Amino acid sequence: MSEVQQSYPLSETQYDAVIIGTDLPQAVLAAALSLAGSRILHLDANGFYGGKWATIPLSQLNSFLETDNVGLIRSDAQSSDSKIREMFPDYELQELPALSTYDRLFPLGARVLSFSHSVELDHKIESCLLDLVPRPIMSSGEMVETLVRTNVGHYIDFRGVDGLYVQFPGSSGLQRVPGSRADVFQNSFVSMPEKRLLMRYVTKRYDDIRIRMEDNLETEDVESEDVESESGDHSFDLSIQEDMDAMKLTSTLQTFLTHSILFSVGKESFSKLDAMNAIYTYQASVMRFGTKTPFLYPNFGTGELSQAFCRLSAVHGGTYVLRRGATALIRSPKGIDRNKSESADHHLGVVTTAGDVVRTKYVFVSHDLMSQEKEKKADIWHAIAVLDGSVMKAGEPDRVMITVPRGTLGNKASAVRIRQVDAAVKVCPEGYYILYAETIEHGSTEHDIHGVLRNYVNLNHDDEFEQDGADAEKTEGEHQNGDIHKPNDSRAHMKPNCLWSISYSRTCGPSETDGTEGVVHVSASEMEHDMDEIIREAERCFRVVHPDREFLAPRNPEENTNEVLHSETGNGVQSPEAAEEEQE
Repeated sequence: MSEVQQSYPLSETQYDAVIIGTDLPQAVLAAALSLAGSRILHLDANGFYGGKWATIPLSQLNSFLETDNVGLIRSDAQSSDSKIREMFPDYELQELPALSTYDRLFPLGARVLSFSHSVELDHKIESCLLDLVPRPIMSSGEMVETLVRTNVGHYIDFRGVDGLYVQFPGSSGLQRVPGSRADVFQNSFVSMPEKRLLMRYVTKRYDDIRIRMEDNLETEDVESEDVESESGDHSFDLSIQEDMDAMKLTSTLQTFLTHSILFSVGKESFSKLDAMNAIYTYQASVMRFGTKTPFLYPNFGTGELSQAFCRLSAVHGGTYVLRRGATALIRSPKGIDRNKSESADHHLGVVTTAGDVVRTKYVFVSHDLMSQEKEKKADIWHAIAVLDGSVMKAGEPDRVMITVPRGTLGNKASAVRIRQVDAAVKVCPEGYYILYAETIEHGSTEHDIHGVLRNYVNLNHDDEFEQDGADAEKTEGEHQNGDIHKPNDSRAHMKPNCLWSISYSRTCGPSETDGTEGVVHVSASEMEHDMDEIIREAERCFRVVHPDREFLAPRNPEENTNEVLHSETGNGVQSPEAAEEEQE
């Protein structure tokens, strides 16, 4: 997608909204506003789309890390004073921080470990595409529904995630999560009574929601009070733990459910009603496209989603300028009633890094950019590793998601989520793999992630992680041979080597409106297991401008959208109809 030229006269246009940053929430918002007829200007100081949700080649990421003190060339807002006074008779400026690409991507810093000493190997892995927020998509979640409704799916190809696993302690090892009724009864890890219990629980909770949806109640609108009044069931205020105990689920089944179907990692509370909704979405997702798990992963990385939504916005009139950020916001002075001010229609403005003075009615800006906190606390820890082999054994799938529950491998504070992708999703050369790990910061640290990763990957370096005492005694669950798979499995498994890695933390600020009317902070948690919260955050912002308009209205309601997600050979994504035919 092309961007406007740097000489474009931005100051000559009155915009309904200026959006700063092309992070995924802002990209979805831009598409929604453009579809609703709003005139938007979308700025990004980076030379690429996606912001903190971008997919970046390893070579380019290394260049950002090596020049972390280089900021964007920018015009001082004060130098535009005469133009500002001409356009805004009454105003005050709020300066925005000057940030380098490194600071925008890693506001809390990052740490890189490179283990490759071969020029040839460096050349191979430098083309790897790395997701800064790796996030699979639930096949029947809100993101896919949005892709279908808007036809944005035409811009993107997907692959199915082929396996979900849970790491159990001790000799139980890594266990695959059953994806269907047949998988449940073929699983040798759980006993026959446990299989019946699991199927009874999942079926009952799935039917609870399905019946109510058939009564024209949307899943997200089903409140516990509504359900209780219809059914006379007063148990919906139970926590998920209480509900599973009431159904007499064993600890093994509870671990499977909590960490692989409900994905309640990091949630302070998870109710029975939450479980019903999660189980319904999980089951509907498994059945939708004929994939082996409920999850899809975008070819070329999750950054493709930001580009696709920005493209949709541009098609409907959105103006895009990369390599141009904002140096200041122009506000009405405190005490000025914008409804009585002569400049009421132009009470907000933005000064760009090129010196443009832009008039607008609304400004949407990342919470990170607006936060005045000098010391930001990490909410989530990330690690990315490029590997020379798969963490899975031969014959097992390579595109996998693994959950390591709290306390399983020495991660005492929080569960660790691991995702591995391969060359099939076009993010790395054949024979190489990219591993992502993340954990919630509830007392967790960078050491916790690396401690867990050592059970899956050879970290061939002598750094502080090896010297700080973390290896003084083996982490819980780590076998003498270092194999996290079942030890009685006759297939030998050698841990792959890590060729390059980076670890970093992020903070997830609250979503809110600014003290000035029309300035909205945009934020979305990186803690969720899929992208549904992105859609909800974009809609929240959209309602500020259009309280009563349809959010992301279909481009052409009569167009057949059954095939909007491109099919591929070899575990690619199918349309719902194709999946049903294959199952028959």
